Amino acid sequence: MSSRFWFEVDDVAQLRTPALVFYRDRIDANIAAAIGVAGDPVRLRPHVKTHKCSQIVSMMLARDITKYKCATIEEAAMLARAGVRDVMVAYPPAGPAAADFVDLTRTHPDVRFRITVDSPVGADAITTAAHDRSIEVLVDLNVGMNRTGIAIGQALDFYRALASTGVVVPTGLHAYDGHVHDVDPAERCARTTATVAEIRRIER
Repeated sequence: MSSRFWFEVDDVAQLRTPALVFYRDRIDANIAAAIGVAGDPVRLRPHVKTHKCSQIVSMMLARDITKYKCATIEEAAMLARAGVRDVMVAYPPAGPAAADFVDLTRTHPDVRFRITVDSPVGADAITTAAHDRSIEVLVDLNVGMNRTGIAIGQALDFYRALASTGVVVPTGLHAYDGHVHDVDPAERCARTTATVAEIRRIER
């Protein structure tokens, strides 16, 4: 039996460093596992912030994963160049990011871009940059992470206000429960189920 670790590289002395090394078999196995858990690639929207690599995106596209999530405008541009046609930016725009996002939608008109918003400030920045161009957004909810997002109780009024602008077009809600990391899966499920129930009350 070999005593080598799976991550050891052959002829490492010939490797030009610094270098990014891909372990394709491992990546393929992880992609297959994710699809297996979800049951269908259409249910997946992987976040690319952990790798930021078009090569890995291409591997996922080959497995029929077509929707992606990212953290920055630069990552969104990378996804568009890689051939992705459904891109969601998960952080509300601040500073020049709103104008950069609108510019990106103009550069890649064949891509469906959406970005989260959680305040009138962010929405106004998009409106100013867009002029008369319609920009799709998702209302970002604070479900306990306390990092971004509007309070669930304020979401409906905010959603309606966005819809009245004619420029910023709300197409849904975004929530991230990254604070839920209980060891017991049953506890995680119970907390997430309670959050989903609270969100569903928005439409009533």
